[in-house]
Amino acid sequence: MPKKPSIWTATLILSGSLLPAATAMPLQDTAAEAAEFARFQQQQQTEFEQFEQQHWQQFEQFVEQWRQAEQAYKHQLSKTWQQPQLSDRTRYVQYSSDQRERTVVDYQHNTITLEVQGQVDKPQMVERIRQRLQQLQRTTVTDAVRSDPVIQQLPETVKQQLQVTDATPLLEPNTDPAAVAEPAAENSTSSASTSKITVKLPDSSADARVKRVLPSVRVYAQKHGLSVPLVLAIIHTESSFNPMARSHIPAFGLMQIVPTSAGRDISDYLYGKQQLFSPGYLFDPDNNIEAGSVYYYLLNRRYFKQVRNDEVRELLSIAAYNTGPGNVANTFGRDYSLQQASAAANRMDQQQAYQHLMTHLPAQETKDYLQKILRRQTHYQQLMETL
Repeated sequence: MPKKPSIWTATLILSGSLLPAATAMPLQDTAAEAAEFARFQQQQQTEFEQFEQQHWQQFEQFVEQWRQAEQAYKHQLSKTWQQPQLSDRTRYVQYSSDQRERTVVDYQHNTITLEVQGQVDKPQMVERIRQRLQQLQRTTVTDAVRSDPVIQQLPETVKQQLQVTDATPLLEPNTDPAAVAEPAAENSTSSASTSKITVKLPDSSADARVKRVLPSVRVYAQKHGLSVPLVLAIIHTESSFNPMARSHIPAFGLMQIVPTSAGRDISDYLYGKQQLFSPGYLFDPDNNIEAGSVYYYLLNRRYFKQVRNDEVRELLSIAAYNTGPGNVANTFGRDYSLQQASAAANRMDQQQAYQHLMTHLPAQETKDYLQKILRRQTHYQQLMETL
């Protein structure tokens, strides 16, 4: 069972009075079900508006505090770096105490890059990157959160809600630093102002990150009736399995639960009342995977429950995970309700629905997202056969 969340304003604004999974109505296109679904939508909207009025101001205050902390740290870095970089969904960025060295762990491309102010020869750069690899193997998510410069600039009451207990290392301990660092000499460059070296991590590092979350994915996928490859594909696309994933929103964690859209129904479904989840709660991989699995379940079995074709319903749900169910419904016509959009989708087969979304989704980001999920889902279906 997931830990009970701390009530705070970090990343989720949640609502919706939902039936548990066991009592979900069958997917039948009946007048009674349409009326029940309309009542559900109206009740959800009313409760969300009430909740929003109570908590939106608190959430906005947190966002402002977070962005001010980011800007303050960027300003510090700009005194040393022409282009300051901060951690994001797929990269963990760490600076030395004097801010003259920058280490970037790129989980998407499975690389680690070290940049140093000034000219440093190749043997020294190889030795420094070897030391950074060893350091990352010893650094846990808990350590990284505690020392995060952005978090350190937040008010004390906010920092307390970012306490995390997670012994996951930022780099897999079975990676041999020397074996990774030595071939990187040819990837070392130097200019008058900076020196840079990039190492390619072994494929086993990427596989280890998948295996690390696989037990939790299996538990929550089975609990909420999802396929394991689908959940893995979502995690891959949202965060590249970065244990420190966060976005500018800010959202936190492997499945990047988004405030007010992706997250608003989850708390009521899991805990029977509307709450706000702290970043510390969402950095916990079990909590985050459960939340993301529940959100996809709700998209598939609540928002698009009237779509009879399983494959079509999956396409709509995947797109909605990225852009929200309302934006997906609107691809079927201006101001289309979910009920009208579902009726239109029921006249399409899988290929027609895919072409419709690729033609009418307004954001290229969501089109790319849909393609990535489908491609990666196939990849993880094949991978599961070997695990």
